Amino acid sequence: MRVKHKQFKRDKNEAEIIAALEKIGCRVSCIASEDGFPDLVVMLGRKLVLIEVKSSKSAPLTEAQIEWHKEWQRHSNIVWTAEQALEIMTSQRD
Repeated sequence: MRVKHKQFKRDKNEAEIIAALEKIGCRVSCIASEDGFPDLVVMLGRKLVLIEVKSSKSAPLTEAQIEWHKEWQRHSNIVWTAEQALEIMTSQRD
């Protein structure tokens, strides 16, 4: 199940990453904000994970994203590929 919120520019690889996560049973909420909050809130079982999607390793974080990730280090995940997102979710699975 996917929940959509206010429309912001999305990374080109986000749809592929969401599809891969949903395929393994994740619930995905697409969040985007100007305050740097990550793009995706993902739940698998009882695990809740925040994921920032970037189109490539060279795609820069915004100033707001840099600040958010500094403050929330333990809770931030940045991915470029569906495989990375799947690894995060399956390594944290109950």
